[in-house]
Amino acid sequence: MPGIDDFDVDEQKLLQVVPLAAGLAVGLADTDDDWYATGFANLDELDAVATSPARLASQYSANLLIAASLSADGIVAVLGRLGEAGLLKVIETGKTTVQYRMEGPADREHFIDEALAYCRRAVALIRSRDEVEQQEYRQWVYEIACAVAEASRTGGFLGFGGKQVSEAEAAMLSQLAAALDVSPGILETR
Repeated sequence: MPGIDDFDVDEQKLLQVVPLAAGLAVGLADTDDDWYATGFANLDELDAVATSPARLASQYSANLLIAASLSADGIVAVLGRLGEAGLLKVIETGKTTVQYRMEGPADREHFIDEALAYCRRAVALIRSRDEVEQQEYRQWVYEIACAVAEASRTGGFLGFGGKQVSEAEAAMLSQLAAALDVSPGILETR
């Protein structure tokens, strides 16, 4: 079976960035006007972006494309790749720390548009792969986005009430499903 080495360096980076970009797009879909003051809408969702790829990849242990897409150098390197791609702006670089920040609603919309474009590019890139392998990669990316959407409730008071998946997150998941060419999961907007 062909491996990740069949892709050039830029294509490998794309396949590594797409899962996180999709998750971040969902996290940014349901944010208020002050979202950029903290850099992200919800820490539970950010944790899901960071942990879901490896956790969900265990379901696809035989898939070399997914295994190779898990960045060996961690989330900081992938955030760096998002910065290199112009999706996040580097605001401070230190010897061991790189921080990223979006500066407002226009940046959020740009990120979401670019994340969808990255998903479409990755789908086109892997179309020549084994059918099962490429379908599993697309499904894996979508499952990461779903995990982010389900990471915290929206609305309510002190953790009671609210919706597990907001209407904005559900709409973003529908857009991602279309970009990834997968069947959207049934997530309740409770």
